[in-house]
Amino acid sequence: MSLDELLIEEVKQIIHNINAIDEQIQEKENLRNLMRQRLEDIVNDNGDLSIEQVGTVKMLPESSSVSFDTKETQKVLDMLLDKGLFELASALSKAKKSNTRKKSLRITKWKEKA
Repeated sequence: MSLDELLIEEVKQIIHNINAIDEQIQEKENLRNLMRQRLEDIVNDNGDLSIEQVGTVKMLPESSSVSFDTKETQKVLDMLLDKGLFELASALSKAKKSNTRKKSLRITKWKEKA
Protein backbone atom coordinates (compact mmCIF):
# COMPACT_ATOMS: atom_id res chain seq x y z
CA MET A 1 0.00 0.00 0.00
CA SER A 2 1.20 3.47 -0.82
CA LEU A 3 1.35 6.26 1.73
CA ASP A 4 -1.72 7.88 0.11
CA GLU A 5 -3.67 4.63 0.43
CA LEU A 6 -2.60 4.26 4.07
CA LEU A 7 -3.68 7.81 4.84
CA ILE A 8 -7.02 7.26 3.14
CA GLU A 9 -7.57 4.09 5.17
CA GLU A 10 -6.61 5.91 8.37
CA VAL A 11 -8.99 8.78 7.59
CA LYS A 12 -11.80 6.29 6.80
CA GLN A 13 -11.22 4.56 10.14
CA ILE A 14 -11.11 7.84 12.08
CA ILE A 15 -14.33 9.06 10.46
CA HIS A 16 -16.00 5.70 11.12
CA ASN A 17 -15.00 5.90 14.80
CA ILE A 18 -16.18 9.51 15.11
CA ASN A 19 -19.54 8.59 13.55
CA ALA A 20 -19.93 5.69 16.00
CA ILE A 21 -19.16 8.02 18.91
CA ASP A 22 -21.61 10.60 17.54
CA GLU A 23 -24.35 7.95 17.54
CA GLN A 24 -23.57 7.07 21.16
CA ILE A 25 -23.63 10.75 22.11
CA GLN A 26 -27.02 11.21 20.42
CA GLU A 27 -28.43 8.24 22.34
CA LYS A 28 -27.13 9.71 25.61
CA GLU A 29 -28.50 13.17 24.74
CA ASN A 30 -31.93 11.65 24.04
CA LEU A 31 -31.88 9.87 27.41
CA ARG A 32 -30.69 13.07 29.11
CA ASN A 33 -33.54 15.04 27.51
CA LEU A 34 -36.09 12.49 28.78
CA MET A 35 -34.63 12.75 32.29
CA ARG A 36 -34.66 16.55 32.17
CA GLN A 37 -38.29 16.50 31.01
CA ARG A 38 -39.20 14.26 33.96
CA LEU A 39 -37.41 16.65 36.35
CA GLU A 40 -39.25 19.58 34.79
CA ASP A 41 -42.56 17.78 35.30
CA ILE A 42 -41.70 17.10 38.95
CA VAL A 43 -40.72 20.72 39.59
CA ASN A 44 -43.82 22.03 37.78
CA ASP A 45 -45.99 19.80 39.97
CA ASN A 46 -44.15 20.31 43.27
CA GLY A 47 -42.20 23.55 43.07
CA ASP A 48 -38.45 24.13 43.34
CA LEU A 49 -36.50 21.39 45.10
CA SER A 50 -33.38 21.50 47.22
CA ILE A 51 -31.86 18.15 48.09
CA GLU A 52 -28.98 17.98 50.53
CA GLN A 53 -25.72 16.70 49.04
CA VAL A 54 -27.35 16.69 45.58
CA GLY A 55 -28.29 20.24 44.74
CA THR A 56 -31.29 22.26 43.67
CA VAL A 57 -33.75 22.00 40.85
CA LYS A 58 -35.80 25.03 39.89
CA MET A 59 -37.63 26.43 36.93
CA LEU A 60 -36.18 29.71 35.73
CA PRO A 61 -38.59 32.19 34.22
CA GLU A 62 -38.61 32.76 30.49
CA SER A 63 -36.16 35.45 29.47
CA SER A 64 -35.01 37.12 26.33
CA SER A 65 -31.94 38.86 25.08
CA VAL A 66 -31.57 41.49 22.42
CA SER A 67 -28.96 41.64 19.72
CA PHE A 68 -28.62 43.57 16.50
CA ASP A 69 -28.11 42.26 13.00
CA THR A 70 -24.49 42.99 12.12
CA LYS A 71 -25.09 43.76 8.44
CA GLU A 72 -28.00 46.08 9.15
CA THR A 73 -26.06 47.84 11.91
CA GLN A 74 -23.18 48.38 9.50
CA LYS A 75 -25.61 49.89 6.97
CA VAL A 76 -26.80 52.33 9.63
CA LEU A 77 -23.20 53.21 10.52
CA ASP A 78 -22.39 53.83 6.85
CA MET A 79 -25.49 56.00 6.45
CA LEU A 80 -24.58 58.05 9.52
CA LEU A 81 -21.05 58.56 8.20
CA ASP A 82 -22.39 59.54 4.76
CA LYS A 83 -24.61 62.16 6.40
CA GLY A 84 -21.71 63.51 8.44
CA LEU A 85 -23.14 62.37 11.77
CA PHE A 86 -19.73 61.30 13.04
CA GLU A 87 -20.42 61.54 16.78
CA LEU A 88 -23.50 59.36 16.47
CA ALA A 89 -21.68 56.88 14.21
CA SER A 90 -18.80 56.77 16.69
CA ALA A 91 -21.15 56.11 19.61
CA LEU A 92 -22.88 53.32 17.71
CA SER A 93 -19.55 51.89 16.58
CA LYS A 94 -18.36 51.63 20.20
CA ALA A 95 -21.30 49.35 20.97
CA LYS A 96 -20.25 46.98 18.21
CA LYS A 97 -18.90 43.63 19.37
CA SER A 98 -17.09 40.99 17.40
CA ASN A 99 -15.99 37.48 18.23
CA THR A 100 -13.43 35.34 16.50
CA ARG A 101 -14.14 31.67 16.12
CA LYS A 102 -11.14 29.46 16.29
CA LYS A 103 -10.32 27.17 13.40
CA SER A 104 -12.37 23.99 13.42
CA LEU A 105 -12.70 20.77 11.48
CA ARG A 106 -15.98 19.96 9.74
CA ILE A 107 -16.83 16.34 9.03
CA THR A 108 -19.82 15.56 6.84
CA LYS A 109 -21.28 12.06 6.73
CA TRP A 110 -21.18 10.38 3.33
CA LYS A 111 -24.57 10.25 1.64
CA GLU A 112 -25.25 7.62 -0.94
CA LYS A 113 -26.55 9.04 -4.20
CA ALA A 114 -30.14 7.99 -4.87
